[in-house]
Amino acid sequence: MSKTDYLEIIKKEGDLKIWKHKGILCMIRRHPGFLHLCGYVACERGHPLFKKTYTDLSSCVHGGLTFSGSWGGKDLWWFGFDCAHCGDAVFYKGKVEIAGEVYRDMNYVTKETERLAEWLKRQGVKKNG
Repeated sequence: MSKTDYLEIIKKEGDLKIWKHKGILCMIRRHPGFLHLCGYVACERGHPLFKKTYTDLSSCVHGGLTFSGSWGGKDLWWFGFDCAHCGDAVFYKGKVEIAGEVYRDMNYVTKETERLAEWLKRQGVKKNG
């Protein structure tokens, strides 16, 4: 695939997607400089992982968690991952050079974000006994 083809896909996908999956707020944002996608899920105050740092957690999402923090108010705490790991296609906006081999598209990142949402939901379930 050519650089032009990649840039056309990126343009069609857009830079932001927000939705709910199984009651969990999800968001995908495109990095403004390198053009890769990042997936995020939010937990609310009262969730056992609220205010936990991503470095203290282990998740099976693409490349592992790379973000935790607040956006959009003090009652939401976000966890996220990025698609700028070894082998992932990353674009240097000014030069439009591809650094990796695999472009993680909106469909892929949506599925990974929903997987992260399901993981987050399981972490909030109280265990009996």
